[in-house]
Amino acid sequence: MFKNLNSFWKQSDILKINHKIKNINQSNDDLVISFVDEIIPEIILFHFKLKMNISDIHFYYSNDNLNYKLLDYSLLNVESNKVELELFQKYSFSFLKLVNFNSSLLDSIDLYIRKHPGLILSCRYDGFASRIFSIINALYISKKTKLKFGFIWPVQNFIAKHNISNNHIAIDDAENIFELNFVSKYVYPTSLQQNLFSNSTSLKSIKDVDYSIMPKKYGHFMDYWGDLQQIIADVDYEDYILEFPKLWSEIKFSERYKSIISYINSIIELKFKNNNIMAIHLRNGDSLFDFTDFFFKANLYHYIFPIELALYIADEFVKKGYKVIFFAGDIESIKQVKQNYYNNENIYFSVDFYRDEYSYAERDFFDLILMSHADIIFGTSSSMYKVLAARIGKKSELQNLNFINIEERYDLLKNRIDIYKTNAFFKGISHAFLYLYSQQLNVNLEQTLFYLKKASFFTKNFCFELELIKQYLIQNDCCSANERLKILKDENRFNGFIDFIFIEKIGHNFKEEQILFLNFFGFGFFYIDYVCIHIINRNLVKWRDYIQIKENNNFIKFNISIKKRIHNHLSYKLGQALIDNSKSILGYIRMPYVLSYIKDKHKFEQKAYEEKIKQNPNLALPPLETYPDYNEALKEKECFTYKLGEAFIKASKNWYKGGYIKFIFKDVPRLKMKIKQERRNNNGNRI
Repeated sequence: MFKNLNSFWKQSDILKINHKIKNINQSNDDLVISFVDEIIPEIILFHFKLKMNISDIHFYYSNDNLNYKLLDYSLLNVESNKVELELFQKYSFSFLKLVNFNSSLLDSIDLYIRKHPGLILSCRYDGFASRIFSIINALYISKKTKLKFGFIWPVQNFIAKHNISNNHIAIDDAENIFELNFVSKYVYPTSLQQNLFSNSTSLKSIKDVDYSIMPKKYGHFMDYWGDLQQIIADVDYEDYILEFPKLWSEIKFSERYKSIISYINSIIELKFKNNNIMAIHLRNGDSLFDFTDFFFKANLYHYIFPIELALYIADEFVKKGYKVIFFAGDIESIKQVKQNYYNNENIYFSVDFYRDEYSYAERDFFDLILMSHADIIFGTSSSMYKVLAARIGKKSELQNLNFINIEERYDLLKNRIDIYKTNAFFKGISHAFLYLYSQQLNVNLEQTLFYLKKASFFTKNFCFELELIKQYLIQNDCCSANERLKILKDENRFNGFIDFIFIEKIGHNFKEEQILFLNFFGFGFFYIDYVCIHIINRNLVKWRDYIQIKENNNFIKFNISIKKRIHNHLSYKLGQALIDNSKSILGYIRMPYVLSYIKDKHKFEQKAYEEKIKQNPNLALPPLETYPDYNEALKEKECFTYKLGEAFIKASKNWYKGGYIKFIFKDVPRLKMKIKQERRNNNGNRI
């Protein structure tokens, strides 16, 4: 990169065009620089004879030397006697003026333009495999466009918090992984990184790129790890798959990492020559241990699978003559598998091939390369790690549990869950899968809930206990739900359970379950009522949060009637909730929580809609005024329910000025009088 400057560009990215400078003249008190023709510069570097202060420098630009515009101070980088103008090719001009500046202070000027329109920059900063997938995607785009390939490589060192897994996510320095020349040419500052979880790209097409409009100052970002045609429609899939291993070979690894590849080649030659290999990727690790609390909410079952099914699949492929290698991100999963295979010459574990000196990052690289040699790679449907291994290797066949239908999975797991050896935690997770399978197969409720009880018993995780109680309440079986809570009390786990239902993590919570509890408050079941009291007490504080509510329309569904859209307005939903919950004492008690829940859900849905519109503006719903029944919408907004909600929002914003008192004693009676008058005028057709 430029020495002593703040620019992120490398010297190879920039071309000096000083020959474009025509004249440097003093015009009264100003210094005017004229150019041979109109320029669109990237950087202009000024060398002065004295140290400069940014407050002393005022740059103006023009195309006619008559009408000048001020350049923003944010474009200036000042360091001692150097001043850098970073323009990012966003300005075109023929004249540049320094106001109230004497030419005798100027030493020299260097003018630069980009050699390429911009970068396609891989910006991931999580695990090794996701970074490499994103890098190869950026390389592919670079080959198909005029954008230069580049990537960031932040160092990461994270040790999993659960001792059970011994999982460790670590990323070596770029200088340790790649050849130094490769680093020098393609690695850019980490300050350019994107959101870790965006998993997207700013580029929507590779055949119709508008190089005059770049979303980032450097060009376009690439955060996506997955097959590129899934996110850019005009990618030729066959060409992409054909190019993938070639692009992998263009990544220049260090001698240290190349020695790992050589070592794996020797293992294949020594242990697996002339054998078909099946790789089984146990994607358990901390994806399981850290997020078991939200096993159902986070759809965790899409990211893992029961160890018993993995063992069955291994046994079946051994019968077909395959050598099976198990891979896992944690030691505990491997330990559970190993205890079922003793001196089996057809079963291997990648960890057994590690050299003692390998770092965690090198082990991750080792697993990826070894897996790429497999003829079949088995893993979860959501695992892109196995996809990357297949893409860079011998075009392995990819398989997941979908090749076994639900009925077979259920029978296989049910019949083998007590045959294979696993510890209590993994045994509990397998019972949770039996619960899910039995639900899908409409197995009788008693048997279905039996599996859930077993999952709770083995794991001691409140997630499964809450799901069990939830199912009882859905069946209106308050006696069984109350009894389960009593058992928790007897086991001294009741307070822990109450704390658990208020956990919020990775965007998930148990608010729906809390609402479900409140539906059974006051029915004479002591432990259910006790939980409900805690829910009410903990959520009363949310009443004040409500003052920040803003009226936003909820447009999650696309083809909906205008009446439905009005009913999705926050005002209408709040009004309806106020009416519904004012019909009983229980309703008044839970009203603050219900209103808070409606607000939170509304905000979430509105945000989801806005994100969809960002990704695809064509999904934006038309303005209400364009609907043929727009007049009906105006009438709907005048109804009592809508007006009640509007008044409540207004009261919430002015609670400290007595807004709620005014709402109860003035707004509500006024609206009731108005609705009575409407009923007389409209024959009672509107509520």
